[in-house]
Amino acid sequence: ISSVILAELEEAKPLWRIQYLKFIDHIKNVELSDQTIELAKKYIKQGIIPKSKRDDAIHLALAVVSKIDFFLTWNMQHFLRPNKLKQINDFHRKNNLHSPVLIKPSYFFE
Repeated sequence: ISSVILAELEEAKPLWRIQYLKFIDHIKNVELSDQTIELAKKYIKQGIIPKSKRDDAIHLALAVVSKIDFFLTWNMQHFLRPNKLKQINDFHRKNNLHSPVLIKPSYFFE
């Protein structure tokens, strides 16, 4: 969880925001760093994440820099499409970066 996620939750419907905040209450908060921002910029420069979706690039960079095992997202467009997953994993492998498993949150509840 990061300040970027918390800011996004402020825009959520009140009922959803309350539920999400309860769900993430016990999850460690990770801080933005210069390394995170630079990696996010690389995702955008490489065309992995669109420039208009800077927060998505920061989310992924936070997970990578913090060596988080699972990156939970509902974002099918920028993360969970097979060709996008391959592009992300290839970039991580080429740059010797940690590569979290990108997965829908619902898989943890099935």
